[in-house]
Amino acid sequence: MADLALFGPWAPNNCFEGNRYTSETKPLFLELLHSCSGINVPIVWDIYGPLLLIGATADANYDFPPGSDYREWPPPPPQASMPDAGITPVPAVNVFEKPDLSAIETPVVPDGIEIRGKEITVSGIPVSDPTIWTVIASMWAYFLPLALVGSWIALAVWDMVRRQEDMSRHLVILWFFVILLVPILGVIAYFVFGKSLIPAWMRWLVVGGGIAAWLIVMVALLVFSGSI
Repeated sequence: MADLALFGPWAPNNCFEGNRYTSETKPLFLELLHSCSGINVPIVWDIYGPLLLIGATADANYDFPPGSDYREWPPPPPQASMPDAGITPVPAVNVFEKPDLSAIETPVVPDGIEIRGKEITVSGIPVSDPTIWTVIASMWAYFLPLALVGSWIALAVWDMVRRQEDMSRHLVILWFFVILLVPILGVIAYFVFGKSLIPAWMRWLVVGGGIAAWLIVMVALLVFSGSI
């Protein structure tokens, strides 16, 4: 339970500020990280969502593709009155029947107005309606962690291969499964506790430098897109 919650920030410039609540927010620190006058970081629980929203925020801030103001849309034409408006209501029955979608008439969108929905993504990359900013944000920050972890695993396995003389077979097998089956933390544990032959400064550079590089990329995307 929460007094203030955000479930799906799929629009630029959603924000929370100056609210009074006694319990908590979901996600935590909602007003701090999703404020109207300070930091406004897209907060969802999967990685591609925030990255896609960062790109959408950049689209909005840089007017790419050109959008439109709903207040400038032409008014709708006069609508037909409901026939038999005074008829006696009928009790609701079979309310969960599937409607006939072909009988539903949708209004025509005026020229020059573009409607964008939630993107279809493949491996974090938008494919249904991509723009330059959404592709850059998604590809850069989504694949960088995968590349880093892949390089860490390859380096750790190579290090174990060349340590056959000072590592027992059982220890090699144990660390191999730890590295592969414990996401991210397993390979970091090997570099810290596995007595690797790789110099300590190189291990810290590979792991710490990789994490720092990803954080720099994320901060750069947030700043450039106008999220903060």
